[in-house]
Amino acid sequence: MKVIMPDIMKVEYNVRVLQEAETLRNVGHDVVVVGFSNKSKKRNFTINDIPIVSFYLHDGRKGVSRLIRYVTAFKMILGINFYVIFQKADVYHAHNFHVLPACWFSAFIHGGKLIYDTHETWTVHKNRKYHPEHIFAFIVEKLFLRFITRFITVNEMVADYYKTKYDVNNATILYNTRKILPLVKKDLIRKDLNLQKSKKIALFVGGFWPNGRGIMELIQSSEFLNGNIAIVLIGYGSEQMLQKMNDEIERYDGQDKVFILPGQPPDKLMDYVMSADIGMNLIKRESQAQDFQSPWKLFEYCMSGLAVVSTDLPFHRKVYGKFKIGEFCDKDNSPKSIATQIKLLLKDRKRLDQFKKNARKAAEEEFNWKVQEEKLLKLYTEITTH
Repeated sequence: MKVIMPDIMKVEYNVRVLQEAETLRNVGHDVVVVGFSNKSKKRNFTINDIPIVSFYLHDGRKGVSRLIRYVTAFKMILGINFYVIFQKADVYHAHNFHVLPACWFSAFIHGGKLIYDTHETWTVHKNRKYHPEHIFAFIVEKLFLRFITRFITVNEMVADYYKTKYDVNNATILYNTRKILPLVKKDLIRKDLNLQKSKKIALFVGGFWPNGRGIMELIQSSEFLNGNIAIVLIGYGSEQMLQKMNDEIERYDGQDKVFILPGQPPDKLMDYVMSADIGMNLIKRESQAQDFQSPWKLFEYCMSGLAVVSTDLPFHRKVYGKFKIGEFCDKDNSPKSIATQIKLLLKDRKRLDQFKKNARKAAEEEFNWKVQEEKLLKLYTEITTH
């Protein structure tokens, strides 16, 4: 069975889509992933033996480069959608609303099935109350969700939102989890930063965005921490954001407490996560959008056997209620609250170790790709036999 999987995301870092594609390929389906790349201008290549069709997006953010980015973004979105329209497939597996109309049209003219696999609540996911993308997403989803064969999303909160807003039922929940990895504690962070063995590491991984991540508050929390605790941030961000982060570190005299490391490719990131003691899962609640988030980093921390400090939000509370993996800071991510929870975890070694064991148990029992892919395969079996 031929499956087309389009998404408006960097193909090299689209772990969820690549894992889904690999799972389907392993049982004999012919899968093609469609997306964009900032790195390669090649139209066709492979990742882990999965065929990729990629459209180039310029990554410049300033001056003329920014204008070029807008032009290439327009061409990229058009290119992905036109590619989908002219491809005959058995299943069109759309990963966001930007490609849903093209997938519907192609499924209609070619007689294929249509799956909508949304990773966001697109009508509220921007922090601003009103945003043009929210309106566009609502129009697209309102028009085309009635035609989908099946619906997939990332957590129960998003599923409930789509049920309430569009009457979409029977969602398949696939958490953003990785393949199960052996738990082997590493020491890459201490080696890279030349930190003493005795220093405890509170780790944040993810994109360095100016909004919604609690990054500045995490840096500011260093004011309330002693020198035996290092805050380490691993990720990618713009030059402007990195400069703001470094300025904040200097402002709070955190040069010996707060460290920034470059982002790592998916196949290397987990070695760094397994080098930490505590995972920092901070989401600043700036709008309704944050109530629907179930971030990758939470599952990566569990896989790595880390105790976790999370912002008190609905999905985090669901996980903590079942597995008891750490502590909550307040919804505002106040620096003092963050520091208090880090110190509380490190104060009681026995309690810390229990949280770590619980986190790993959560990964082994539920938050791993083996568990999720069984649900995906069940869905594909159902749509091909009916």
